[in-house]
Amino acid sequence: MIAGVLFLPEVFAQVTPQEDMKDRVLLKLAPLSFFDIDNTVQAGLEIPLSDNRFTIHQEFGYGHAVFNPWYIDWGDKPDKWIFRSRSQFRFYFHEWGTGRMYVAGEYLRKMVTNNQRIWAGVNCGGNNADCEYFEFRNVQRRKIVNALHAKVGWHFYFPRRITLDLYVGAGLRMKNYKSSPDNVGNFNERRWFDEILFISDGLYPSVATGFQLGIPLNWRINKQP
Repeated sequence: MIAGVLFLPEVFAQVTPQEDMKDRVLLKLAPLSFFDIDNTVQAGLEIPLSDNRFTIHQEFGYGHAVFNPWYIDWGDKPDKWIFRSRSQFRFYFHEWGTGRMYVAGEYLRKMVTNNQRIWAGVNCGGNNADCEYFEFRNVQRRKIVNALHAKVGWHFYFPRRITLDLYVGAGLRMKNYKSSPDNVGNFNERRWFDEILFISDGLYPSVATGFQLGIPLNWRINKQP
């Protein structure tokens, strides 16, 4: 009887991918951001707190028209650059062996700057009327977007140490347009669908959906006892 106990095979508890990675810092990549009309190369970190049901997610992205696929057929690409950041607080409220589900609040900030040399009216009245004169000059057009989103997402963890994060959300965004120097006409950078929808400065509905790929780092956040 004693010999039988001594030679029992050793049993190991199986750790699921979700259990292994949910308390690690994740490097996140957002591939769809590269194909946006305001494209950016977007990456960030998701950092779990001591209670790993809660995480902080921070992304930064930079883009330029030089590597924007939408301008691939343009002979003279615009001097346009983009900065985008997303700050997010998540709560994972449900989990299973290979995934977790979460809700999140997000703050988005995007700045699009376009430098052009164009004929611009100087010291104009409203709607570009009654300009004192026109001249060919350098003008910088800038669009600034601030948005708040509520999101729900599904985070899947795979054995080969990669994660897939799917999300959908909605909220509100504020757009502001500026030109520099400020004494030129109102040459704001609005796209054709902005004009059709009469979009200008102000508050508008916003939708955010997409996916991200995650890679776990060796930085592991200790769990609460």
